Amino acid sequence: MDVISQSKTIKNMLTDLLIDQVDESQPAFDLPIELPAKTIKKVLEWCTHQAHLTVEAAKSEEERVWRQNFLALPDNKELFELVQAANYLDVSDLLSSGCKTISNHIKGKTVEELRAFFNIENDFTPEEEARIRAENAWCEM
Repeated sequence: MDVISQSKTIKNMLTDLLIDQVDESQPAFDLPIELPAKTIKKVLEWCTHQAHLTVEAAKSEEERVWRQNFLALPDNKELFELVQAANYLDVSDLLSSGCKTISNHIKGKTVEELRAFFNIENDFTPEEEARIRAENAWCEM
């Protein structure tokens, strides 16, 4: 499988534009989503790696470790941008692996830890928060 085929969105764009050969010196199209260049490079790195995998290699322990290391990004923002790019570009394997990584990060976290992880400001007053915790105390068991 070639690198471009890893992204169904780009493959469809190129097909719709009737582009058989990609001329890298000319921009073929703009992505209607704002992502840092380093995120796009990470997606391309993923697609390039995946394009050369056999079915057996994709299921190997070595590949599991590669994916884990690939998705061990220095901050959550980069991981979220990578998942957003994978979603938009329809790179399903990267999207699935990225979501699984996020899921593993948030497992067993408290509300405060989740707010920190997702960079969510607590907009409840202490009274509102106490009331909500009391109403949902059954969830804590």
